[in-house]
Amino acid sequence: MEYASGVVYPEGAEAPLIICSGKGQLAKQIVKIATKENIPIVHDVTTAQVLSCCELNSYVPKETWKVLAGVFAYIQKVEEYEDKK
Repeated sequence: MEYASGVVYPEGAEAPLIICSGKGQLAKQIVKIATKENIPIVHDVTTAQVLSCCELNSYVPKETWKVLAGVFAYIQKVEEYEDKK
């Protein structure tokens, strides 16, 4: 089964927030929309599975903080690289 979750990290928030999550056909739709909107996609099945069990608009679980910190750092580097082009 395919899983997908969307998270944002608003400035000043104590942790990232889950803004969308789904599995199966809904996960495919989330990925399709993210691709269309040029939203970065990172493939991490385990983290997506964990986040899919959480409520929308809730903070991500502490167990995922370290992984998501790496994801956000990666996205930031990619965006900085793209800005330099």
